[in-house]
Amino acid sequence: SQQNPTHIYDAPGTYDVTLSAFFGGEQVTTLEQALINVDPADLSPDFTADPTSGEIPLTVTFSDTSTGVTPTGWLWDFSITV
Repeated sequence: SQQNPTHIYDAPGTYDVTLSAFFGGEQVTTLEQALINVDPADLSPDFTADPTSGEIPLTVTFSDTSTGVTPTGWLWDFSITV
């Protein structure tokens, strides 16, 4: 194992970390409880539309431009404004 490792936490939560060090057949272990706190990634939904006006029938292309984590699904609502 490595003396100074890197670890990727890919799920939100609070994590304990344990280190065991060895010397001459002896093992010494230390535990740090709730040492690492990983917050859920932000998702900021956004989109563009092109074109945004024109004559009937108007075909519009919508493009997801959300930032943050990658969405795993989309639900579009195309409502008429009165």
